[in-house]
Amino acid sequence: MEREIVITGMGAVTPVGIGVAEFWNGLLAGRCGIGPVTSFDTSALQVHAAAQVADFDAAARCGHKAIHALSLPAACAPETAGEIVARTVREMLREREGAR
Repeated sequence: MEREIVITGMGAVTPVGIGVAEFWNGLLAGRCGIGPVTSFDTSALQVHAAAQVADFDAAARCGHKAIHALSLPAACAPETAGEIVARTVREMLREREGAR
């Protein structure tokens, strides 16, 4: 059985920006998402830089209980999905207004 996948929206939670507009503007501005690791002590490691999503507070968005059960990428998924839904609804409303 063959399945089709249709991409109907965009969302972004990245080190360069949270949200498609902020992410895109960050790319256009040449913003780098790599910096010193601040989420844990790296003194015993050879690498001290990484691409972290610094401004994303997963606990505030998902709840403290949920964040302990989820990985960070899983915690970002609802934020991204919410952005996709919001953008899709705005586009549908614009199309409806244009059809009148």
